[in-house]
Amino acid sequence: MARKTYPLNQSPLFKLQSRKKLAETILHVDLQTLEQLANAASNYRVYDVFHSHKPRHVEQPRSFLEGLHRRLYRLLNCIEKPDYLHSGTRGRSHVTNARLHASGTPLVKLDIRKFYPSTGQAMVFRFFHERLHCSRDVSGLLAKLCTFEGHVPLGSCISHLLAFFSAQPMLDELASLAKQRGLTFSCYIDDLVFSGTQATPSFLWE
Repeated sequence: MARKTYPLNQSPLFKLQSRKKLAETILHVDLQTLEQLANAASNYRVYDVFHSHKPRHVEQPRSFLEGLHRRLYRLLNCIEKPDYLHSGTRGRSHVTNARLHASGTPLVKLDIRKFYPSTGQAMVFRFFHERLHCSRDVSGLLAKLCTFEGHVPLGSCISHLLAFFSAQPMLDELASLAKQRGLTFSCYIDDLVFSGTQATPSFLWE
């Protein structure tokens, strides 16, 4: 059965004004515990994995925090996502992303450098405060709970969605620009692909 999705303004997090409600109703934990967790320095297990012979830092939340991230993930995952997103979306994958651009027309590609490390705590705060219209104190608490040393962690189930929603205003602008040029646009994690007759280096510069 497909997961039900809803507009952002129908999320249980939308216009959330109470930290106590966030703790007890949304995350099922008492507020004191939640605040202590948000301010703790040992919430993550940090280690290196090798990708293409290069070390990559992984910041994996420890079990209790991971459980909270999973609850938040389920809420965020139910928010409707744009058609151009092919990662972290049911029924879509790197295969559907590639198939979208398989017509033989010109293609150009960009990637967002260090997508998770460059998605800072301030960006996450703005997502909760400006887009979900949570109060400043609720947004601040959520931003602390969802970031590691000031950025989205590489190693949490919530990281992809948080990075995407934090960057979505920019990505929506790119989608609009692509549509104006008659291009097909897709996003897969941090890879941005444009295809069509106007997919040229000058378009990338623009």
